[in-house]
Amino acid sequence: MIPQAAGRPAGGERTPSPEATAERVAALDMRGVTKDFGSVRAVAGVDLQVRRGEFLTLLGPSGSGKTTILKLVAGFEHPTSGQILLDGEDISRLSPAERGIGVVFQHYALFPHMTVRDNIGYSLRRRRWSRERWRERVRDTLRLVRLEGYEARYPRQLSGGQQQRVAVARALAFHPRLLLMDEPLGALDRALRVEMQEELRRIHRESETTVVYVTHDQEEALALSDRVAILWEGRLQQVGAPRDLYRVPANRIRLRPARDDLLLSVTIRDVLYLGDVVRVVCESDVAGQVLVSADSDAAMGLAIRDSLTVGFAPADAVAVSVTEPA
Repeated sequence: MIPQAAGRPAGGERTPSPEATAERVAALDMRGVTKDFGSVRAVAGVDLQVRRGEFLTLLGPSGSGKTTILKLVAGFEHPTSGQILLDGEDISRLSPAERGIGVVFQHYALFPHMTVRDNIGYSLRRRRWSRERWRERVRDTLRLVRLEGYEARYPRQLSGGQQQRVAVARALAFHPRLLLMDEPLGALDRALRVEMQEELRRIHRESETTVVYVTHDQEEALALSDRVAILWEGRLQQVGAPRDLYRVPANRIRLRPARDDLLLSVTIRDVLYLGDVVRVVCESDVAGQVLVSADSDAAMGLAIRDSLTVGFAPADAVAVSVTEPA
């Protein structure tokens, strides 16, 4: 009888290495997370996993809960219930400084009295990196964001796009476990925003950092993301690759009703052409404002003040108010 090799389970199966086990653990794991502000529930039972090295975008209108989720992950707010795990560790009650997370805000929050070098190196000095080590890391991150030679400049001497790159470099400098970005392109004009989208994708690929990005801009979310998480009134509606969300949305309102659709009579208030997609702003006596997205062909010939009937699947209907019993 040949003795079984030590450390190997019966049946010849190998024990997974720590590295393999770590790969199966989500970088970020939100489990039943809720957040109440008084009587208002801003986040309602969100379950969401973000994979290692993934660029995931939280997409939704104002008030959908996306920024609140970002604050919960960063530690600026604490959940009312549920858990937030980072690399398998429960960080729900840790302070922001204890989480090892980088954050880029919309307005960058650069120190105006510091040079680019000192802005990027600030978090490294706070972590007591040696002078030689933090200078080397600053050089590396400047190279990553393509700002070599700008070390001695002050924020006021930089363009909006350059300031945004410095903010990203500062957030990446200390090798964060996770990078959070809160509408960082919102202050830029459209042409620069498109250019910076390409830069963010490149920086993400080269740094291999896990990114959670917040925006209300659908086009931006589809352009940047590996996956998109759609939020509405604090609830997660759908998570998927941009192509899947665009082609097979979990819920939608249709310009051309299907056979089993619920119907709604509306009046067109505006028609916004966004390339391949047209957004039709409508108004209903029953439901108030209604937004309909359609392809350009389906919206051909629509005009303001036209009346039409739109449809939506019964499964997508949600009661938003009820009459209280007497």
